[in-house]
Amino acid sequence: MSTPPLSLPLRVWPEPDPDANSLSTLIQRINEQKGQFRNVTEQSLEEDILASGSGDDTAKGGKDDEKDETSRDGDDEVGRKETLLAAKEDILKQVGIAYVEAYYALDFVSLLLSKHTPRQAELSMSKHLKDHAPLGSLGAEKVQAQREPAEVVKDQELVCKGWKLQSLNAAADALIKSATRLETEIEQEAQYWEEILAIDRKRWLLCRLPRERHTLGVRFGFLEAATEFRERGLAALRRGDNGRVMLDQGFNNSTPKAIRVRIQSKDGKTTGSSSIPSMIPPDSSSVEDLILQARNSIYEEELYHESSREARILTNQGVRIHDSTIVCTLPDQQQQILIDLIPLKNPNDEASTSLSSSSSSAQASNTHNNNNTLAQAIALALRLLLSQAHRQTHHRRTQPPPPLTDRKRPAQAYSLLRPVLTYLHHEHTTRRLGRNLNALLSPLHLANLPASLTLDLPPPKDHQPTPAAAETLLSTLPSSIPKDNNNTDGGLSSLFHLSLPPHHQTTLTLRIHTRLYPPVLGTEYVVTSTSTSTNTNTMRFTTPEETLRYIAYCTVAALVDEIVSSGGNNDDGRDGDTGAAAAAWMRGAAFNEVHTVPARERRVQRRLFVSVGFADDEREGEGEAGTAAAKVEVRWGLLDGKMPTTSSSSMRTTTTTITPSERKRRYVWTGKDGGDDGGEEGQRQGPHTDSDGRGVGKIKSFRELVEEVARWEG
Repeated sequence: MSTPPLSLPLRVWPEPDPDANSLSTLIQRINEQKGQFRNVTEQSLEEDILASGSGDDTAKGGKDDEKDETSRDGDDEVGRKETLLAAKEDILKQVGIAYVEAYYALDFVSLLLSKHTPRQAELSMSKHLKDHAPLGSLGAEKVQAQREPAEVVKDQELVCKGWKLQSLNAAADALIKSATRLETEIEQEAQYWEEILAIDRKRWLLCRLPRERHTLGVRFGFLEAATEFRERGLAALRRGDNGRVMLDQGFNNSTPKAIRVRIQSKDGKTTGSSSIPSMIPPDSSSVEDLILQARNSIYEEELYHESSREARILTNQGVRIHDSTIVCTLPDQQQQILIDLIPLKNPNDEASTSLSSSSSSAQASNTHNNNNTLAQAIALALRLLLSQAHRQTHHRRTQPPPPLTDRKRPAQAYSLLRPVLTYLHHEHTTRRLGRNLNALLSPLHLANLPASLTLDLPPPKDHQPTPAAAETLLSTLPSSIPKDNNNTDGGLSSLFHLSLPPHHQTTLTLRIHTRLYPPVLGTEYVVTSTSTSTNTNTMRFTTPEETLRYIAYCTVAALVDEIVSSGGNNDDGRDGDTGAAAAAWMRGAAFNEVHTVPARERRVQRRLFVSVGFADDEREGEGEAGTAAAKVEVRWGLLDGKMPTTSSSSMRTTTTTITPSERKRRYVWTGKDGGDDGGEEGQRQGPHTDSDGRGVGKIKSFRELVEEVARWEG
């Protein structure tokens, strides 16, 4: 009978799974058995334990429990082996530790006994101890403890109490110091957050710093600014030693700057300057003021940067950059605008204090100088235009983007200097024409000819019923978005209404329109003449000189119409009141010429020439306006039955050619504009007589002169 072969497994004995009792495995098992954790409570666990215990007692003898227990035997066998192996390994480990400890104790006792019984002690010593420690090197003796005196014991007790008291006092001092430091820390922290809340109540944007997530910062810059200025508009709010908030701008913590606008005359003398604020001391001001100062400084730097960019493309308008100063020539060619960026003066600095006091006294002496107001207005306009440019940038950013192209779209420069220079040019032209028209009224009034002049300024576009002050001012500023070329409303306009003498009630409407947007730029002068005798006529000009010549032409035409319509028209050629010889007036060959129809009893013609001229001095310097003068001149003469061979007159000149056979006279009414005060100066000049000394006498009005000329016998 053969023995069955012995089958032995060659696999390694299975080791316990290290993740069997891990937290993730336990959580998975609990979820599979009990569901979610919120369903597992202490009460439900106690009920499960009681139910499992009672079920085991009642079902041990049942067949179902026997089957279940039989089915679990195979599963528990593997776990029992693993438990036994782990217990065996633990027992062996503890036995090894006990063996080592007993071995050390045996060596210690053997070495201690080797002093008295070295032969017996050497037998129980280990080889390692024999090699490193000689026999009898360790011994023990019984010593009788000495009793200390009562004074020493008492001193030791006092020393112990002293140490305890010192330790308690040190602990109390440490606690008091910690409490004081904690109280100071609480006060500083409370002050820090109080100032942070004050900043938040001022509507400043608070955020975390990108590279320091634990540090609080404030964003005071403009999101629509250029990249280099947008990144500088963020600063950290750190807590100082005294608990106050410190504004840390990092590398950008430089001296605050501001834009300065100056008006300089042709000889290099500064006649006006904008106001420059003083720098706020960091130690004696609130953090809100420092944030506002930092915001203003970065805004001023961006304004100067954008103005410099625009100045490089406005060289054709007299704009240049010289030594970091933007130089713009005013329309009168007598003054120029200087724009530069200067650091703010520290009021604590004695030198800057004396300098600021001298500049303030200089400004106080020039209080009535209009150039200070002009410089301040230009500085304010530049700041508002930059704000409007930011709004337009935001508007374009919120619109659908343009189609993608391979070419990179260049960043266009903001329109900051162009609107200001255009407005100054428009205002200069309007003042110049207004002075000339006001000067024309004076001789007309001296001649007792009714005339009037009114200036009509159109209201701002898109005016809201109750807008804020800033919105109202911004609504009058030009937009940086180009408009349609056919839209004439995209610019500045001024209207003059000039009413000339009756009977035909001639009215001239002068519209000065300045365009602000390319490709069409410049100023257009539109003159519309309306009269009851002629149709409405509209003329367009490009220069003020041409416009004044046309206005002079229209004035002469109105005066000629006045003479022709008011002259005598009796068949017998005599005046009904005086009985003197009189003749009706009729138009001559030139537009400014009238002559009488010869009477029946004599063949003597009276010829009369009317001319209107302007003399404009547009030089404006040191806050004084230019002057303008106008004159109405009447020339007349006698011609015995012969017409003159030449007669010429133009709108530019006031000369009239009369043949040598005529005996001629002239009478002039002159007027001068009173400048900004609105006054008028006028004088009569004439009559000028020839060598025979005969004249027309003292004439006051235009009508009287015409009547005297009609009766004049030479």
